[in-house]
Amino acid sequence: MGFDPQHESDFLKNPFFTKWVHSPNEHTDRYWMEWCRNNPGKTDMLQSAKNILLSFRPKEEHVMDAQDSQRILDQLILANHRNMPLPKKHHKVSKRRFLVWGTSIAASILLLGVLKGLFNQGNVGEGITGSEITWVTKSVPRGMKKAFLLPDGSRVTLNADSEIRYPSTFMGSREVELKGQAFFEVKKDKTSPFIVKSGEVETKVLGTSFGVRAYPDQRYFQVAVATGLVEVVAVQGSKFQISPNEAAKYDRTSGSLTETDFDYDAMLGWKEKVLKFKNIPISEVFDILSRWYDVQFVVPEEISLDGRYSGRFHSQTLSNVLIGMRYSSEFDFTIRDKMVYVSKKNNQ
Repeated sequence: MGFDPQHESDFLKNPFFTKWVHSPNEHTDRYWMEWCRNNPGKTDMLQSAKNILLSFRPKEEHVMDAQDSQRILDQLILANHRNMPLPKKHHKVSKRRFLVWGTSIAASILLLGVLKGLFNQGNVGEGITGSEITWVTKSVPRGMKKAFLLPDGSRVTLNADSEIRYPSTFMGSREVELKGQAFFEVKKDKTSPFIVKSGEVETKVLGTSFGVRAYPDQRYFQVAVATGLVEVVAVQGSKFQISPNEAAKYDRTSGSLTETDFDYDAMLGWKEKVLKFKNIPISEVFDILSRWYDVQFVVPEEISLDGRYSGRFHSQTLSNVLIGMRYSSEFDFTIRDKMVYVSKKNNQ
């Protein structure tokens, strides 16, 4: 039978709840997030109980026995809901211990009064100040890729030189912030859209898989759909709904958002160690290779990078990629440590 609390004290008596509040992890986060979705009318009660535990911590040298502790917690809850004063005396509690606990109780009552106005209509997380939300930042350096699970069970794979930021627990909405490139495999939840905020572009889904490329130093942001349906909204208001094998491209210079087809290997192949360049500027090729292999290209001023390049590589070393480029471009390359020196190719 599922957990069906009638008031805050039921949460405080639940060891799995107290464990989540004091030592949250991926498993407990997922359980209580699912519980909130299934019990929307009791999420304000959950948040009140959570804040009691977070603020109501006596010093170790004044620890009470379980019976006294429970009695005071029950009095705290009753005082908050009925506006009745706390009793002045408690059996089996020394005067010294009561003074320590009494200070915590008064602070907790004041906190609960404030929370009453913040947590309304069963929306946990609405109105919470920044100090009450724990944010997680995951970053991947150049030359690496990394996959991990988000609090709702969705899977994200970060490409090189990318960063994602999200709350440790999704309570109500599921919003993440992305800088760089990532592929998302979103767990379906029709009641809670999944939103990726990346600069001037916002991507909104219910449950699907898609890729976002939004490096802050590049002109174009792109969203490509592998499965499902995705809505892409630009900061100026234009938006598209895109389906599998479709993409949206945002031009940061002009502010325009356009709908296009896309090449899977070029947009999403990086997950399978596929590098594909499809008639893109040489300067953009160098940017991608810099992130992929964690190197820096050194280009003399007299060399122009106005040309374009097309090519496909799978699980290749940087040296092999540059050898392949050398055949169809006007450049030669020399690798020294993490530096790639570009020179004009000698055709003699």
